[in-house]
Amino acid sequence: MKQSFPILLLLPWSLSSWAQTSLNTIEVQGVSEPPSAERQSHSQTELEREASGFTLGDYLEHLPLVNSASYGQGVGQPVIRGQSGYRVKILNNDQQTTDLSSMGADHAVAVMPKAAKRIELLKGPASLLYGAQSGGTIRVIDSFNDELLAQPGLAGKLYGSGSTNNQATQLGAAVSAANEKFSLELDGHRQSVGNYQDGKGQAIAHSDTWSQQVQAIAGYQQNDWLLKAFVSDLEMDYGIPNGSSKASRINLKQQRAGLKSIHNLHGDYLERMQFDLQYTDYLHNETEGGSADGLFGLESFAANIKLDAHYDTWLASFLMGYQQQNLQVCHEHGACQGFSIAPRTGNNVSASVKPIGSGYDQTPYFHGHPMPDTQTQSLSLGSHLEADMTQGIFSFGGYIELRQLTPDSKNIQENWLMPSTPTANINYADPDFYRQQTDTAISLSIGWQQPLSQYLTTEVSLSYIERLPSSEELLWNGNHHATQTYIIGNRDLNKERSVTLDWDLTYQTKRTRNTFNLFITEFSDFIYQTPLRDAQGNEIKDPDHNNTVWQTQQANAEFYGASLQQDWEIGRWQGSDWRLSHQADWLSGQLRSGENLPRIPPMRYQIALQQQTPHWFNQISLKQVFKARQLEDYETATPGYPWLSLYSRWQTHAFGMNTELWFKADNLLDQQAQNHLSYLKDTAPLIGRQLSAGIELRF
Repeated sequence: MKQSFPILLLLPWSLSSWAQTSLNTIEVQGVSEPPSAERQSHSQTELEREASGFTLGDYLEHLPLVNSASYGQGVGQPVIRGQSGYRVKILNNDQQTTDLSSMGADHAVAVMPKAAKRIELLKGPASLLYGAQSGGTIRVIDSFNDELLAQPGLAGKLYGSGSTNNQATQLGAAVSAANEKFSLELDGHRQSVGNYQDGKGQAIAHSDTWSQQVQAIAGYQQNDWLLKAFVSDLEMDYGIPNGSSKASRINLKQQRAGLKSIHNLHGDYLERMQFDLQYTDYLHNETEGGSADGLFGLESFAANIKLDAHYDTWLASFLMGYQQQNLQVCHEHGACQGFSIAPRTGNNVSASVKPIGSGYDQTPYFHGHPMPDTQTQSLSLGSHLEADMTQGIFSFGGYIELRQLTPDSKNIQENWLMPSTPTANINYADPDFYRQQTDTAISLSIGWQQPLSQYLTTEVSLSYIERLPSSEELLWNGNHHATQTYIIGNRDLNKERSVTLDWDLTYQTKRTRNTFNLFITEFSDFIYQTPLRDAQGNEIKDPDHNNTVWQTQQANAEFYGASLQQDWEIGRWQGSDWRLSHQADWLSGQLRSGENLPRIPPMRYQIALQQQTPHWFNQISLKQVFKARQLEDYETATPGYPWLSLYSRWQTHAFGMNTELWFKADNLLDQQAQNHLSYLKDTAPLIGRQLSAGIELRF
C-alpha cells in the first residue's frame, strides 16, 4: 500500500499583484433555480458532518430515502428510493462518472467526496437534462464546475484529522491564485484507513482502505468568454472483507482531463452556450491472496454542448452529448497483468465449457474472460424547461438516447465461440451472441409546483423512464472472485420502463419547515439478478469455485415509500440558537407477482438537536434503524439498532486565518449493527464506537 503524499506548492511570480487586482465577473443568467423538491443541494461540509465514513454513500445516507450499500469501508454505493447501480446516475462535473461501480457491488464509486464543494440530488424533470434514471441523478460539483473563476488574490486551506478504532487519517491542501484574467487552483487529498472493529470489538480483516486525489484547474476569462481546463488523478486501494481466508483487494486508478468553454450570448432568446470535452482512463485490478485474478478497464471520451435560453416567462436548458466508452475485462488466475487476445486453434470443443449443476445441462459454464471487449457509442439530447405561471411553476424534462453496442470477441477463448451445432448436450448461445446492437430510449417528465396558502406548497411530478440494458447485464457470463458469485447475463433483455409519481407537500413558517414526500414507481421488465436454484430450492454452485450462480432476469416490479422531515428553530437561549429536527422514512419493493425484492432498506427514524453560537456549533443525533422485515424468500433478517452520534466544532479568526477545530463521535453506544443493503452484512458489520478529531486552516 502506498504511503507517499504529494506536497502541493504554488509560487506565483508576483503575489502582491495577484492579491491587489480585482476580478471581472461574467454575468451568467441561465436557468433560475427556485426552491424545489426537484433540486436538493448540500454543501460538502454539511454532508461530511453527518458522515460516518469516507465514501459517497456515507456522505448521503442520512438524507431522506437515501441509503448506502456498503461493501466494507472502501465501497459505499448510494441507493435512492431503494434503487441503485444503473438506476442512479452519478455525475462528476456534469459528466457521468466513468467507473464500474454499477457493474458490481464491490466496485467503488470513483469519487472522493471530500474534494467536492457541494453535492446535488435531482429528480423528476430536473434530472432529465443529464440522463434518464428511475432513481434520479447525483451531481458531485467541485471548483471546475461550481465557480467561473477562483476568487481574486491568493487563498488556500490545510486540513488534517485522525480517528480511533480504524486509525483513519486524512490530510489535504488546496491553494488558488487569480487576477482579472487568469486563475489557477491546485488541491490534493489523502486518506488512510486501517482495519476496524465492530460493536463486539471483533477486528474485521481486510477492511483497510487507502485513497488519494490530486487535481489542477486553470481558467482564463476575456469579456464574455471563459475557458477552463483541469487534470485529475485518483487512486484507491481497498480490501473486501468477504470472509475469505485469502485477502481480496481492489486497486483503482483513474486519470481525467477536461476542457470547458462558456460564452455569454446576450441574445434575445439564447443566453449562454457551454462546450465541454472530457477524457477518462479508468483501470482497476482485483487480487486474491496476491494473485492477479481480475482486471477491468474503461476508457471514455465525452463531448457536450449546453444551451441556456429564455422566452417570456420560460427558462430552458438543452444538453446535447456524445460519449464513447471502451470496456475491457480479464479473468485469469494470476494472469491478469494486462488484457489479452485469445489464441485461435480451430478446435471448438473443450472441457472448460460444461453445464452448471445436475438438471441444468442447458446452462453452459465458462471459466475464462466473462465478457467481450465492448465499445459503446451514444448520442443524447436532454432538456429541462421551466415556466412561472400565474398559479405556480410548470416544469418539463425530456431525454433521448441513441446507443450502439459493439462487442468484440477477440478476448474470448474459442471454446465459447458458439459452434453451429450443440456439443455434449450443451445448448450454446446464439451464433450471433456478439452481434452489434443499436437501441433508442425516450424519457419524459412533467412537474408542477403550486402554493396552496401562505405557508403550504405542493409539488408533484410524473415521469416515464426508459433504460437500456447495460453491456454487463446483456453479455456477462463468468465468475466474480471478490463477490464470490457466478453471474449469467441475458442477451435478450428488453428495455426497462418505469413510471414514477412523486408528490411533496411543504409547510413552512418563520421558524419551522415540514416536508412530506410520497412516491410510487411501477416497472415493466425490471432487470434484476436472483440465485439459480434446483427443484429443492438449493442454490446452484459453479463447478470450479463453488460460488452461487446468479441469473439475470426481467419481471414487472414496483417500489413505493414515504418520508417526513421537520426542522424547528426553537429559539435563542443562553446566548445560543437552538434547532430541533426529526426525520423518518419507509420503503417497499417487490415484484408484481408479490415476491419481495432483496436488500430493501428498513424503516429509519432520526432526531437531532443543534446548538450554535458565533464560534461554536454542536449537534447530538440519534438514528434508529428498525429490523428489516421485508425479506426475499431466501434472505436472512437483519436486526435493528440505535446509532448515537455527536459533533462539535469551534471556529475563530486569528493571524489572518480562519481556524476550525472539530470533534465527532459515531456509534457512541458501541452497538453491533449490520447494514441490510450490504452483501457483506455478516462478514463486515458496521463500525463500532469511533472518535474523530480534526483541524482546518483557511487563509
